[in-house]
Amino acid sequence: MSSHGLRELLSSEPASPSNQLHSNATPHTQEQALQQALFDVLGINGTQADGLIRNGEVDIRAAARALQQRLETLTQEADASYKDPLGEDDEGRIGPQQVVLDGDSAQGSCSLSQGNLRMESLSNFSSARANTAVYKGAWMFEVTLGTAGIQQLGWATLDCPFNNEEGVGDAPDSYAWDGKRVQRWNVSNAPYGSVWAAGDVIGVCLDLEKGQLSFVKNGVHLGVAFTEVRRFGKGLAYFPALSVSQGEHSSLNFGGTPLRYPQEGFRPLQAPPPPSTTAKAQLLLKALLKLATPQPEPAPGSVPLQPGAPPRGLTPDERTLLAAEVAGHLGPLLCPPHPWRRPHVVVAALLPFLMGLVQADITAGGGAPPSPGCYDAAPGLPGSQLDLAIRGLHASLEEFELHSCLALLWQHLMALARSSLMDPGAPIGSGAYWPLTLAVGLLRCSPMIPACLNRAGWPDPSHEALRPFFEQIEQALHRRQPTSKELRAIMPKVWFQGAEHHPEVKQLDQPGFQAATEEMTSAVILIDKRQMELCTFLHQTRWPKGEVARGLPTLLSAFVLHLIHKNMGMMRNVQPAGLSDSSVLVTTYFALLSLVFPRLRPSLPAGAPAPTAPFDAHRIFTYELCDDPEKCGDGYSGLNRLGGTVSHLVKESPPSSLDLSPVQVPLLPAPPGAPLVPPQDNPPDWEEVSVLVDQALIVYRLGAVSAFKHFHDCAVGLESSLSQLADVRRQIAAVVGGTLPQGRGPDYQKHLQEAQEVYLQDAATATRTGAWLKANLFGYWKPAAMFAVSLHAVRTLLALSARGPLLQYVPELYVESLMDVFQALNLAGVPATQPSYLHLLHPAGLQDVITFVVQHFHDSRIVNPDVREELLQAVAKLLSRGGFLAAFELNEAAKSRLMPSLLAAFDNKSWASITKLLLRLIYGGGFGQPPPGQAEGSSLLFRGLLKDACFSNPEGFAAFLNRLFSTLNWTVTEFVAMIKEVREAGVRGEAVDPQVPRRAALMFDLSIQLARLLEFLAAQLPAAFNRGSSLNLTRLIELLSFILSHTAGPGSQVLEGTLALKLTALRRVSRPALLAPLVGVMARLYQVEHSGQATQLQPLPLASPPPLAPAAQAGAPGGAAAPSDAGQPSAGASSVVGAGDQA
Repeated sequence: MSSHGLRELLSSEPASPSNQLHSNATPHTQEQALQQALFDVLGINGTQADGLIRNGEVDIRAAARALQQRLETLTQEADASYKDPLGEDDEGRIGPQQVVLDGDSAQGSCSLSQGNLRMESLSNFSSARANTAVYKGAWMFEVTLGTAGIQQLGWATLDCPFNNEEGVGDAPDSYAWDGKRVQRWNVSNAPYGSVWAAGDVIGVCLDLEKGQLSFVKNGVHLGVAFTEVRRFGKGLAYFPALSVSQGEHSSLNFGGTPLRYPQEGFRPLQAPPPPSTTAKAQLLLKALLKLATPQPEPAPGSVPLQPGAPPRGLTPDERTLLAAEVAGHLGPLLCPPHPWRRPHVVVAALLPFLMGLVQADITAGGGAPPSPGCYDAAPGLPGSQLDLAIRGLHASLEEFELHSCLALLWQHLMALARSSLMDPGAPIGSGAYWPLTLAVGLLRCSPMIPACLNRAGWPDPSHEALRPFFEQIEQALHRRQPTSKELRAIMPKVWFQGAEHHPEVKQLDQPGFQAATEEMTSAVILIDKRQMELCTFLHQTRWPKGEVARGLPTLLSAFVLHLIHKNMGMMRNVQPAGLSDSSVLVTTYFALLSLVFPRLRPSLPAGAPAPTAPFDAHRIFTYELCDDPEKCGDGYSGLNRLGGTVSHLVKESPPSSLDLSPVQVPLLPAPPGAPLVPPQDNPPDWEEVSVLVDQALIVYRLGAVSAFKHFHDCAVGLESSLSQLADVRRQIAAVVGGTLPQGRGPDYQKHLQEAQEVYLQDAATATRTGAWLKANLFGYWKPAAMFAVSLHAVRTLLALSARGPLLQYVPELYVESLMDVFQALNLAGVPATQPSYLHLLHPAGLQDVITFVVQHFHDSRIVNPDVREELLQAVAKLLSRGGFLAAFELNEAAKSRLMPSLLAAFDNKSWASITKLLLRLIYGGGFGQPPPGQAEGSSLLFRGLLKDACFSNPEGFAAFLNRLFSTLNWTVTEFVAMIKEVREAGVRGEAVDPQVPRRAALMFDLSIQLARLLEFLAAQLPAAFNRGSSLNLTRLIELLSFILSHTAGPGSQVLEGTLALKLTALRRVSRPALLAPLVGVMARLYQVEHSGQATQLQPLPLASPPPLAPAAQAGAPGGAAAPSDAGQPSAGASSVVGAGDQA
């Protein structure tokens, strides 16, 4: 304790009158006023007030005696009914006073940490038991799940065997519950409980008086799991035990800190300190806060007190000496001689005290969450109650005492921050908001970082030494996915498309759903803000020397590298155990975005030139390839580059041969009204921006992408449920109207109503889940930040591409992450306002995206065909959404390179995607189709550009036409072979493999699409067939003959017989559908031959073109809706059938 520090603290500026220490009541004498101030500070009363004031001054010794007497009285009052445990046997309990996992009992490869209170399995199955057993009474302990996989939690005797296959619950006299499999275990298993999630707190309660064992999840009792637990016999002493599968981990609390959800009648295995310990610590903390609160100086001449002088407060000297007395009692309470006693006192006394202060600070500035005014309130500001309390502790306690308390406090706050949005009986979001708020406040006004890292050798710690701290940060960034039950509690009302048809369902209420989602979104925004602030503090904490591998000299960069190294296995087909929860990576991704977003979207006056930002490609991509081993990093080890493996690139294009000077990347100014994150005090410089963007893309690809895919899957599931619901509703209406389908009995309507209820519940669940995910992934500034950062990365890649071989050193995940982000923004529309978040894009930014994908989906520098295919799919997906075709038609790269690249890329891997894309753009003018350019999604411009591309490159066109013939020949041959297989199985009366007709339908659809493409070429470039190489005409005749012989000639009986089987998978297969484009080919060539025209042709004269089905009107190629995937059959072939019938 430093007297100088106390004097300096207590000599600060006066506080407001409301915080002064003298009594507000009018005293009879000045001495009574000063005495009342001491009463307020020390919590003493008149019986302990003898001699406190002598000659108008505070007698410090008398005050110290009064404080000692008050503490002794408090001890007697608080501990009146307390019985201190003696020895190792305490009323049914056997074992030491400190309860932990017994390392000697552990079986399997596992890691015990945090004082043997955390267990992680490193092998197939690991088990351990505690060092304490019970044989009578009612006892409990709690387990906080670090992961949500297979874990068996319970109680077991010493006779329970632990090995690689058996654990708790697999033997007699051992009982366990596994929330992953939702089963209880005692030799055999049976259903019990509900699914658990990472961050859940599981209470394990054993009542040996009743012979019952039960479990509690997040304060909710799950019911009695076992009712006949053997007891009161030889060897029937039960140990807390757990068995954990590989990669799973959890933390246990046997009573070392207060239980999160104590149950009435059950005791923790580790006895808490005497109640007086907490009571005395709370009294002393309040006294220290009052003494730390600045007070007005005494009026001149008021010391000593004179008759008629105004009442005064305590002088700085008096407050300094009194604080020293308070700290002398407080230090031993917060840091008792037994270290294992410290967590309980800190959590039971210091944590609620500081939590109350930060809640008072925040609510005074804007109300409690989730009120919007709370968003701008910052915890721990100078002069706040939290700041004053920390300053008082810092000045009063020894440094080791303060650091020990702060480290314990931080560890517990990080665990509390994993709470879900719905703690029992608490407002939405408060379970995570307040711990995060206090953590941010402590970072702002206390030496929290050094306190947490003082045992890791700060300021020069190793990566392994920092691991416990980083795991605590992961807990703070964790966002637990609510269960369906929790989502119903958050959003009791729900609304979705078509809900108006079900007024009888009480949970369908649009205003109620909107209000609930707004409340939930407000809570998510508040938690987001605190998590972003936490990461900002980590970014502002810098290493005193050097850099950390490829990252920045900041604690945040070291944490991100820790996440990257830990989660590299996420990109494997079979993921290893021990990976971070995806929500941690999502939060980290947005934290990185929040740091760089304001720098990437500058606000500029009208007409001002756009600034540029430097990007150091050497630092990011080739830093670890240098010759100096001390500077080599490992950030990208194991990641493939666009140009192949690093070893290959170093040989073919060594870094020494490249231009590695920084490239200048133009920035895109923020559009008016664009949402921005709150301004930052110390924004990152441009060198930091490059590293942060790099890390953001890696983190997104490693795990954040899974959250966005979950959102997309949820939207697809909702769409499917709504479609099925509408279909059932139509069937119910038909039955009510008296139309009963053939073969259906009187119970059919009941069956439909039950199905309707199922689809309603599915739609409600998908709607709630989608609302939760949307609030977390697309709330407030996030879509704009995702686009801004991704666009900056795209512009960076365009600049690197201009450097030639340098592009090859870019990791593949750059492209994969960018395409995923743009697809996520494209598909996550804003209902009733915008069809896609990509409409937030600046037109120039959208043009950059189009330029990049068009220029690189057939770039020879990208050696991985999967990456090129992903870029090609990005082109197709952008064109599939309304409004983007016009942007493509304005893009110079698209006009000059799209069609030639598509023709050149038509190979064994991409032909199906390219065929679908080409048909979307050139749809129209074929046999039975509307005139060109009338269908949505088709383009007269690109029709002409495709024709020009064929004319301008005869060799390329010849190669494309050859591949087109070969591919169409293959699809038709496959279709005929599978039709024969289905037909022969039907003749023999054998069951047909369901995969065969599905594949036949797929080949049929692909054949139609390829034939439509051939029809376009015959119409636009007839000279290639009747005046070009004779091989083209020969192959065309052979192909037409083969198809006609199996569809209209003698071989058509096989097709007709197969279709007569009326298989569901073949319902869209018909002869006219395939003949329509072939008729178009022959008619076009015939028209050219007899008209003498070799190039441009008029549309075929049809007396009355058949009406188009909806799919064809929407712009689907070949009269059929373009499939979402090459492996799926198209949905609208019926429009072609009509055309073929007329032909």
